[in-house]
Amino acid sequence: MKKTMKYLIGLLMFISTTVCVGQASLNMEELGNWDPAGYPIISGLQYSDIWGWTAETGEEYAIIGGADSILVINVTECAKPERVYGFFAGGSEIWRDFKTFGNYVYGVCDSCNEGLHILDLGALPNGDVTHVTSTTEFFSRAHNIYIDEYLDSNQDTIARLYAVGVPGATDVIVLDISTDPEDPSLLEEVDFNDVTGTTENLYVHDMYVRQDTAYASHGNDESFRIWDMTDLADIKELGELNTADYNHSSWVDAEGAYAYFAEEVPTGQPMGIIDLENIGSTLDDIEFVGDFIDPIESSGNPTPHNPFVRGDYLYISYYEDGIKVYDISDREDPILHGYYDTYPDNVGSYGGYNGCWGIYPFLESGCILSSDDTYGLHTTQMDYQLTDTHTPEVDIDDAVIETGCYQASNHIRSTGGVSGGNDVTLKGKFSVTLNSGFCVEPGSTFEAKIEDF
Repeated sequence: MKKTMKYLIGLLMFISTTVCVGQASLNMEELGNWDPAGYPIISGLQYSDIWGWTAETGEEYAIIGGADSILVINVTECAKPERVYGFFAGGSEIWRDFKTFGNYVYGVCDSCNEGLHILDLGALPNGDVTHVTSTTEFFSRAHNIYIDEYLDSNQDTIARLYAVGVPGATDVIVLDISTDPEDPSLLEEVDFNDVTGTTENLYVHDMYVRQDTAYASHGNDESFRIWDMTDLADIKELGELNTADYNHSSWVDAEGAYAYFAEEVPTGQPMGIIDLENIGSTLDDIEFVGDFIDPIESSGNPTPHNPFVRGDYLYISYYEDGIKVYDISDREDPILHGYYDTYPDNVGSYGGYNGCWGIYPFLESGCILSSDDTYGLHTTQMDYQLTDTHTPEVDIDDAVIETGCYQASNHIRSTGGVSGGNDVTLKGKFSVTLNSGFCVEPGSTFEAKIEDF
């Protein structure tokens, strides 16, 4: 029987729009743009944060915040994003944030009274999205949420939702969503002053959590702090660092060795790097080891918003500079590897906070999602320019594959089979799916024999 393979993203198609023609770019190409006319505008802006989700059958989706709604867009064909669902959230609000757990999307907004939204995407692609609930039981608004999901020692799934930027003295609200994803339960309301015994303003603007260790951006306190949240009745501070300006958000590499943080206020601050090697020894032992900034425009400096780490790459939604991608193989020396400017309005100089709000680089297909607060959803592809025999694209179409090694940074496609008795090695930067059931995780290398036909 003939065996075939296909790359999840399918046939790459390159399109342009009136917005994106002539956009500044480096090693990145836009595949699609979703920005239909007629959507509501608040204070000149239409869109906010973005997240991604993959169905059990492999279809990929973007969840993006509109001025009055939560939008679900099918990006399985990266070049042709298509809206499949919109939920009118009840108010007009530019700040929206989303995270996913299983088939569920959890959404919040700032400066609103909508509470926590829960959507069920489990019926996709053939069924409808279900709005499960909107609840104000735990908070009326939140600036940001993060979901920490892992297996405990009994191999049971633990999933905690952390809501920050909430009203009042509470700094973090922690919910259990693993017991019943449609009906969260309160685990703790955390006031970090109770933990530290101080009266500092420890408002948390954003938080990244990995297996109960929380990396918190305390904007008003101009600090980056790490908290052990394992026992919510006995929270411990593991490290702190004053970063001098409004610490907005951060992400940590896979090894937990380095954190990368953005400072949003004042404008034009560089990205910062923190060495976490001595985390937990004494509070001041985490170390600032450098910063970096690479303006695209000729005058002034851009403002970073939200960073994400995937493998050896750092992805940043960079407001007026759009999407930026850094090679962080050397964790203390990031090298600008690519960018795509989603916001063409700032010709020659920088003006503030318009442009690329959020980015989601974790889809297995390699389709990179970003949200521009003015120009909507952008779907892009990164050329990783791997060396040796690696190429951005390998197309083995309607061919008999002979013995050899086929390597690609982000695209392998074939309808060919393997000639009798030959060994074939396939290697891809992002996942490649074979119809015999093989799958490789994003960012890794794999080898697989394809059976004879």
